Amino acid sequence: MQEQIPPEQLSRMYSYDALGSILFIPLGAAVAGPISTVVGVTETLVGASVVIVAATLLVLLIDEVRTLRRREVATPLP
Repeated sequence: MQEQIPPEQLSRMYSYDALGSILFIPLGAAVAGPISTVVGVTETLVGASVVIVAATLLVLLIDEVRTLRRREVATPLP
């Protein structure tokens, strides 16, 4: 992220990243329990796996993501 995001926008991107970790992970954990009670633990785990794989594949459909390359970083002189 540090290579691709301009320095003046980097803190905002870290904030969005933290928001996802703080908000959505506990939300998913809170929803997983009731879902597993209704449909079963194995089915919940399979369903969660399908959602994760589908989300990853959707991101990989974006050309800019597939062709992302590391930027050359100037090495400091000793």
